Amino acid sequence: MRRRAALAWTIGALALAGCERGPGTGSAAIVAGEREVGFPEVVLVARMDGAAIAGVCTGTLLAGDRVLTAKHCLYERSAAGEPWTEIPLAEIRVIVTHNPWGTIEQETGVASFSTTPGTFTQEDYDAGRDVAVLALDAPLEGIAPREIARASPAIGAELTLVGFGGTGAAGAGRKFRGTATVSDLFVDLFETRGPAGTCVGDSGGPAIDAEGRIVGVISFGPSTDCTDPTTYYAELAAHAAWIDEAIGPPCTGACDTDAGSPIDAGTEVDAGPPPPSSGCAIARAPRSIQIVVLALIAIAILRRRM
Repeated sequence: MRRRAALAWTIGALALAGCERGPGTGSAAIVAGEREVGFPEVVLVARMDGAAIAGVCTGTLLAGDRVLTAKHCLYERSAAGEPWTEIPLAEIRVIVTHNPWGTIEQETGVASFSTTPGTFTQEDYDAGRDVAVLALDAPLEGIAPREIARASPAIGAELTLVGFGGTGAAGAGRKFRGTATVSDLFVDLFETRGPAGTCVGDSGGPAIDAEGRIVGVISFGPSTDCTDPTTYYAELAAHAAWIDEAIGPPCTGACDTDAGSPIDAGTEVDAGPPPPSSGCAIARAPRSIQIVVLALIAIAILRRRM
């Protein structure tokens, strides 16, 4: 039976409000990880101050216009003990890049988000509720989304971590990748203890299993100086139902390309002619035309008999 986490140390996760304002000068981010220029579905979730990046989190594309991240990345507070308040969505941008001070491939805003019930609180960390799904202003093109896992990771499982975090001395913003092994399981929460650790800016990033599925969202760690590789993750299997609802059905019919989501089911869409049943399509005339044709044939027959 899993136990509920009771973590009494300083939370090492950081919301967008408090991240570094520049890229820094250090070379490490996922601590003990490697610089990463792939994983295009892992995106930068940035809080903007005008044209400048004022805060950094990480996200993962779940559908063309849906991005998974950490709930605390969407809230801020003025001081410890103060209530958390929602960051204005107009200040948040989702950026496809591996270095925002280098090449930006795509960028869009956030229209809305779905998350666990209520405003973010400190309890959301320990309870594994630090999960959110962003609905983007426009879909990200040409990027394959990543699926979430439907089962818990096993102790001893090796996970791939990807994020835009920094170290205690270096600012966040460049994409790094590392590996970590699951060391403990709690209720809706799990732990790794290296070899790679996480730091400021990695929050919201994916923990990816051997099958390529996201099993957890990077949530927090025991220190803010990034010297302890221990990291805690909100487990996604517990949130699969509402995440599926937030993503919505796949776009299988006519789609609104501006919104990246299916057209409302009440809108009539011309489905075109039916497919041929035996290699040849035979169009059926409307009933009114059929009646007229039959009448003309009857008249022609009568005239020939007269």
